[in-house]
Amino acid sequence: EDFEAAILDFEKCTEINPKSPQPFYELAIMYSEKGSYEIAIEKIKEAIKIEPNNKWYELLCAEIFFAKQDFANAAKQYKKLIKLEPLNEELYFKLSESYLYTNQFKKAVRTYDDLEKKKGFDKILCIQKYKLYRELNDINGAINELLSILIVLPEDIEVMQMLSELYILNDEQKMAFKMLKSISEIDPKNARVHLA
Repeated sequence: EDFEAAILDFEKCTEINPKSPQPFYELAIMYSEKGSYEIAIEKIKEAIKIEPNNKWYELLCAEIFFAKQDFANAAKQYKKLIKLEPLNEELYFKLSESYLYTNQFKKAVRTYDDLEKKKGFDKILCIQKYKLYRELNDINGAINELLSILIVLPEDIEVMQMLSELYILNDEQKMAFKMLKSISEIDPKNARVHLA
């Protein structure tokens, strides 16, 4: 009841002062929480029309599209937000996630590449890209991503093990054994090396 009363109050505010974006924003939040995504989108677009490039309004719009599973429009919004806040890492992850839900793995990789250019090396980003390359059946792309980690972290056994498995999948047994030998030199008691 209080929720419905609040909606009515904010609707009255939009009638009294239709040039104020805040009531539209608040209504968008409430309608979104109710699961009324179409109305929420209408309201947030109204707020954006009144006050363009307000990051909070743009973010809510993206979040509503995402909740509504309209990932194509969510991606458009996240791209717009990245232009407003190019150093906000979370936006890149949300954009990439939007691409993943629409099976646009190459765009997701490019999004991670863009973030990596901004912040520099990040093992988590590299692992995410490695997984996407695997999803794309691009073994060479996956190998190159793991090699880029080893340039910075040359004794990362987990990455070396992943790389040896990729070499085996790619019929590069010599490279796989070379990688396993490197692992055994770093960690002589590593059980995976002895199983191979």
